[in-house]
Amino acid sequence: MRITKNLMKKTIALMLSMLLTVSLFAGCSGKSKSDGQDVFVTFNGQTLRVGDNFNDLSAKLGAEIQPSEEIKPCDPNSDEVFTLHFFDGMDITVGEDGTIDSISVRGDKALLQGKVAVGTAADEVKSVCGEPETDDGYALSYTWSGVWGNIYIDEGAVSGFMLGRSVN
Repeated sequence: MRITKNLMKKTIALMLSMLLTVSLFAGCSGKSKSDGQDVFVTFNGQTLRVGDNFNDLSAKLGAEIQPSEEIKPCDPNSDEVFTLHFFDGMDITVGEDGTIDSISVRGDKALLQGKVAVGTAADEVKSVCGEPETDDGYALSYTWSGVWGNIYIDEGAVSGFMLGRSVN
């Protein structure tokens, strides 16, 4: 049973990473809806931002729940390798330069903007993050300066969120 749970967690994380990679190479508008709003995630008392140096933060975040693994983007023209780090309810993708390339949250231990967590009502997300660029009923999509974000909604509440480096 334990092996199956770990395999399922790893499979979900890998699928989220592949979705993230596809999203990164699909391109983002680069338009800032929030006029340079500082976008951050709080986890175990530490503040993380896309673009931060992961090595400076890794020891402060707590123990990883499983070993990190290397992944390659779906773009066959890219030689870049990312490292995926698994924490309790949060995955962090780190680029070859050591900076955080994406943050994926599906647990309730991480907060977006210090206020939005899994379970937060969708209306509250909009009061914290502003009006999204798109709202298809399943995800609220944002683009801040250099960062894109998708906040996933299920039954009117946040079920997870992802932040990633915008590709212009």
